[in-house]
Amino acid sequence: GDEPVSAGEMLALEVGTLMNHDDTARMIDTQHHIYARLQESSQALKTFNDFSVKNYGELHGEFEQHTKMVVSMRKDLMSIFKRIRALKEQLAQQQQQQQQQR
Repeated sequence: GDEPVSAGEMLALEVGTLMNHDDTARMIDTQHHIYARLQESSQALKTFNDFSVKNYGELHGEFEQHTKMVVSMRKDLMSIFKRIRALKEQLAQQQQQQQQQR
């Protein structure tokens, strides 16, 4: 029957008469297209993340070993440079002594 229409229902009816239904259908189609693209992108990102996790797991041990080797090599080089500096100082002192003796 003739039930009173609420203000919200009245507004919805008025807005409905203002809208072009073809435009609304195009917007809905566009939204579905965008949603499908987002789902594809999300799946591609998931695949990439799974691939990255797998590769990280495989390469982590290698990186760790390389890091340890580089640290060890640095210690060795520091020791070598320290010995070279000591030899240079020793040679400089010997040269100085030889010059003083002349």
